[in-house]
Amino acid sequence: MTRSGITRDNGTTQLQARPLVTIQQGQIEGLWLDTDTGPLATFRGIPFAAPPIGPLRWAPPEKPSAWEGIRDGSQFGARAMQNPAPSIFTKEMIKRHGWPEEKTRRAIKKFEALPQLPISEDCLFLNVTTPEIAPTEARPVMVWIHGGSHQSGTGSLAAYQSLKLPAEGIVLVTINYRLGVFGYMAHPRLSEADPNGVSGNYGILDQIAALEWVAANIFAFGGDPANITIFGQSAGAQAVSELMASPLADGLYQKAILQSGVYSWNPTELKNEFRGHPSGEQMGVNFMRQNNLATSEASIDDLRNIDADDLLHAALTDTEHLGKFLPLADGYVQPARLWNLINDNQLAPVPILLGYNGDEGSLFYEWYNRPTRYDYNFPDAPDARLAHFKQVFGPDADSLIADYGFDQFSARQQTETDMLGDDSYGVHTRLLADSHANRKLPVWIYHFRRSPSSPEQTVNAYHSAEIPFVFDLHGAAPLTPADQAITDHMTGYWLNFAKTASPNGPGLTDWPAYSPDQKTWLIFDKEIHTEENVRKRKLDALESGLQRLMTNAANE
Repeated sequence: MTRSGITRDNGTTQLQARPLVTIQQGQIEGLWLDTDTGPLATFRGIPFAAPPIGPLRWAPPEKPSAWEGIRDGSQFGARAMQNPAPSIFTKEMIKRHGWPEEKTRRAIKKFEALPQLPISEDCLFLNVTTPEIAPTEARPVMVWIHGGSHQSGTGSLAAYQSLKLPAEGIVLVTINYRLGVFGYMAHPRLSEADPNGVSGNYGILDQIAALEWVAANIFAFGGDPANITIFGQSAGAQAVSELMASPLADGLYQKAILQSGVYSWNPTELKNEFRGHPSGEQMGVNFMRQNNLATSEASIDDLRNIDADDLLHAALTDTEHLGKFLPLADGYVQPARLWNLINDNQLAPVPILLGYNGDEGSLFYEWYNRPTRYDYNFPDAPDARLAHFKQVFGPDADSLIADYGFDQFSARQQTETDMLGDDSYGVHTRLLADSHANRKLPVWIYHFRRSPSSPEQTVNAYHSAEIPFVFDLHGAAPLTPADQAITDHMTGYWLNFAKTASPNGPGLTDWPAYSPDQKTWLIFDKEIHTEENVRKRKLDALESGLQRLMTNAANE
């Protein structure tokens, strides 16, 4: 295999000129990454849309400008506006791995010392890593959408810069998108100025713009614009489901992978309240007024002229609205609530691979202190808490109490943690799998159960635990044989799915497709195996309760 700018001398690879490609905006020069299997070309900080600043704040993304000369693609672009401090989620994960105190302290110190990219409203960048700029045959493309509760994160995180996937023939793209108040705030003035009468969902529009850029330019990097897989984790997986729900994204991808995230849990609508929660537009008005940023009569120019740092400070300190600016049903970007679209079989009919982890709630319970996302008012007293649980879940309460063990109040935190994970991720993952299977569309579903090896750990198969196995990025520590097997299988399945629309291939445990007649899950644990109807009774009861909640709210 030959690459531009590389010579081979006596069996060795010598990197000469930096890789150079020409895209619609102009020429860009990247970097060579030397790997055990040969060099890869990477291009960083490529703008896929115009900077969303000034009159483009809270507006759909516009096409990026061209440039003169050769752009330097060796550095990542800025992160979207977000809390600039290191993630408390990651620090909590480190603390609860069960390592000795000194090892934990060193790990946190090392994490906190990692260089952080600057934050900026000018954040719409993507990165491309490719095995070959001019292959004889175009390569499959995988576009990664990062997580972070729609409030934080970046496509440039080191944990996503896989060498394994490109080395195995994939063109890997990682993207940024607007977050939090900058990415998802709705407001009547913004809706009035929009040609489609909507606001919010700018982060989704950014993701669509990134996919449009990929379709137009990825061939220059050796990628096949007709073979694109979108994949993501947590909020990134929710974004995948949102793209599957949006007619605006139709045709921009051919397959989808969702790791711990389907967005059917959020009921917010642009103009209508839900069970006492304000509409998206009203939330925007309340946020601006309560933080003395703008009055209810403020013009769109007034809103767009608010200092970005003042907006971010308010978003991070206003406890009423903290983390509440999220994708919403606006009738255009998202035609309806995702729950309804899934039940009505309206998501894009593409092959999907999806799943969730065995202990998703273990890192979140400290913040939620309740077993469900759908009610905030759980009292602390045991009898009152149980009575409230029965009120919330009605005819399904007794089944849930028995299956999770809620009547054993001494184990309340663990049982509620278990349910919070299934309530937040499991029921929605299975809902989409069932919808797809009932439509006779290709779907494969997994359950990741691998836990940290220390007997002192308290996170088990926590939220995001599968990411190092998918990207084959575990750090310097040697892997156990079991972890190596999980890594080989997960990277193998993901690669095969991106290439062929099926995860199966030589050397891998057979993964049966999920169907109405054979509800088979693949289990990633010390032994990789299959199971039928994972957590069926629990997920059945949770789905029944959620169906009733959504139906009753729609009829209010």
